[in-house]
Amino acid sequence: MGPNATFAAYSGGGSASLRPYYTITPLEGIKAEAKGDVKYTLGAANYKGLPLISDRCKTSDGKLGLTGKVYLEPASASHRGEQIDEIYVDTSRIFLVDYKNDKLQSDTFYIDFLADLTPDVTGDYTFGLVVAGTGKLFVDDKLVIDNATKQRIGEEFFGSGTEEEKKTIKLEKGKTYKIRLEFGSGPTITVKRPGATSMGAGGLRLGLVQETNFQDEIDKAVKLAKEVEQVVIVAGLTVSRLPLPIHTDSCH
Repeated sequence: MGPNATFAAYSGGGSASLRPYYTITPLEGIKAEAKGDVKYTLGAANYKGLPLISDRCKTSDGKLGLTGKVYLEPASASHRGEQIDEIYVDTSRIFLVDYKNDKLQSDTFYIDFLADLTPDVTGDYTFGLVVAGTGKLFVDDKLVIDNATKQRIGEEFFGSGTEEEKKTIKLEKGKTYKIRLEFGSGPTITVKRPGATSMGAGGLRLGLVQETNFQDEIDKAVKLAKEVEQVVIVAGLTVSRLPLPIHTDSCH
């Protein structure tokens, strides 16, 4: 039990942000080795940043993650111009410091991140968006989070990002929702922490979690603990992944 039982936390922060060849969660590892039946329950949720939406959403061709369409002008522009690139990202915590494109003249550009989301359970879901830049999140073309018009400084991206803006909406089981995040790169941010280093093209973090009742989850955990022979609690301060650099390989 515990939120981190279903999350593969594999390294530290900053310069320790390295991609492993593969990861498995504690729950997956225990199920693979256990001889008996393994049951799971959440217990007490503890999120510093909401779990990443990339673990739950898919691209149009069925891969976990999001597709990004890159432009030189924002979505609001009357003449946006041609799309200059298309990228695939398997994480919604994206650091753009190493993104390169021959058509870019500066660190200012715009990416529309697109994905499909199909919930397994009907309920209230909270979206969370942090940007080192600007961002607007749409679900089925309806604006859910505006982290561009009025921004609050936060701690992400070494102090150069915004506070995580959140919004809760109801989603239905089995229904596919169109997710669109209109992102403006680092120089478009409207707030700045004194002394924080500018992160060039910036980055973003998009999270999602289903809302739960705290006491109900504790009660479920107590009940399950009484029924089983062994209890393993996997706890931690957060289930937030590290700000890993974006893939530099483009797809067309």
